[in-house]
Amino acid sequence: MTEPVEPSPNEDAVTTQESSPRIVPPAYVWIFSGLFLLLAIYGQWAPELGDGALASWHDSAPMLFDGAVGNVLTLIGAFFMLALPIAWFAIFSRFDIYVRLMPIVVCLSAVGVFFIFFKIVHNDGEMKPKFAYRFGLRPDQRLGELEGDGAGESVSLQTTEHDFPQFLGPNRNLVVAGPQLAGDWNAKAPQEVWRRPIGAGWSGFVVVGDLTYTMEQRGESEYVACYRVADGEPIWTFKHEARHETGLGYVGPRSTPLIHNGKVYAVGATAQFFCLDAATGDVLWRHDLLAEFGETLDQANQLTAWGRASSPLLYRAQDRELIILPAGGPDHDHSTSLVAYDADSGEQVWTGGEQPISYASANLFQLGEETEVIIVNESTVAGHNPETGEQLWITDWPGNSSGDASCSQAVDIGDSQILVSKGYGVGARVFAIEKSADGKYNVNDIWEDTRLLKTKFTNVALKDGYIYGLNDGLLECVEASEGDRQWRQRGFGHGQLLLVGDKLLVMTEDGELVMVDATPDEYREEGRFQALESEISPNWNNLCITGDLMLVRNAEQAACYRLKTKQE
Repeated sequence: MTEPVEPSPNEDAVTTQESSPRIVPPAYVWIFSGLFLLLAIYGQWAPELGDGALASWHDSAPMLFDGAVGNVLTLIGAFFMLALPIAWFAIFSRFDIYVRLMPIVVCLSAVGVFFIFFKIVHNDGEMKPKFAYRFGLRPDQRLGELEGDGAGESVSLQTTEHDFPQFLGPNRNLVVAGPQLAGDWNAKAPQEVWRRPIGAGWSGFVVVGDLTYTMEQRGESEYVACYRVADGEPIWTFKHEARHETGLGYVGPRSTPLIHNGKVYAVGATAQFFCLDAATGDVLWRHDLLAEFGETLDQANQLTAWGRASSPLLYRAQDRELIILPAGGPDHDHSTSLVAYDADSGEQVWTGGEQPISYASANLFQLGEETEVIIVNESTVAGHNPETGEQLWITDWPGNSSGDASCSQAVDIGDSQILVSKGYGVGARVFAIEKSADGKYNVNDIWEDTRLLKTKFTNVALKDGYIYGLNDGLLECVEASEGDRQWRQRGFGHGQLLLVGDKLLVMTEDGELVMVDATPDEYREEGRFQALESEISPNWNNLCITGDLMLVRNAEQAACYRLKTKQE
């Protein structure tokens, strides 16, 4: 008969040790958790690393150095850094099942309770979410209907040298000749003239005579609104039922009106195009661009997910004046790049191109004696004959209007050269257009750099051969002919800028207005102050100046400031 074998004391100790609960994860869990911590840290430094220590890798994978992608990587890294130890504890710690599941239950409950009361209503330019009370109304929904006093016909619409009649200024290039602004805002601070709540949207102000115009969203209505420059009081409004809203793009109209010859031309976020009387707001004519080009609203939301954002362009043709803007279409294979309407009658004059549209606005380009319309499409840049719409040349430019969208317009920088720029890791490119003796057009690259002028929501200004723009939130100066960076400065976010004389006025994404010397020598700041406040709105609206009055707005608030000039 075999005697039973008694376990040795060492075997008992091993068995007890293996079956006893453990609260501290083993080394390999901490190693993997640490790697995800490094990913989270990398995400916060991605843009700087792509322009510094990892610059040689930037061209190979530019999106890995984009600020928004960096924040997504930070979120992923932080999640798994915390999730790995919790998951190990739940599966391998050998505690009672209720104890093991407690950290997961606590975490999920906390997140669930938070999202019961709050929701993401918007993401800023770097994909950081903005939260608001789930059961509350948006700022635009808390506003009442906007009504004017009807005094437009008694207020001057006479054009002046100080007019700011269209998107990006008199010449559509973010450059205004004057006034000559006084430096040092600490000594001569801007004076607030008026401030008022305003509806949502990313439309900018434009000015002709004594009146200023913009677009805004109030509840379920999209407005074109006319205000008095002197005191900000509404003169007239036009509204129609439309509301475009997305988590990434927020709510409201995106484009800026054009004022010409007593008329207001405005495009809503849902592609409704209106011509209004500038004195009264009466409708003179209108076009439904979706219906006109065979596109449903659902198709539009797929193809241009963040709404129509292109601002109308005026072109003085040989026998009439035209209003030109991107057209659209039901899908990528049935698209129209541009459409032109008679400025007086609204009659469609021509269509041109077969490229899917982007969010950029059309611009004019001078090739010798020849004027062209240039447009950044979804994934191309093209030049068109403004008299007929004929496409003259086309070149590739990466983009997807439901992803890495193009928002910045093409810029004529002189010498038959064009600058294009965008965010999402793409950067800037300068190319020249040549027309041969046989009438054919050639596109010749001058320079391209994925690290420069990543203008996600913004445009650039050109002065004395130097380009000033926001590069993923950093203000920088770049020499135009060869693409050499002169300087850069952080602290702006995805804001907007305007070149006034020899000063750059920059609105930061957080609502500070900053004055900077427009010089390639070095970054010299002349002062900054908090110009706008908001609950959740970033400051993505373009700036407007008329004389010494600066008009600014975001999706919740508008204000007017008097800027000190050198003559005072």
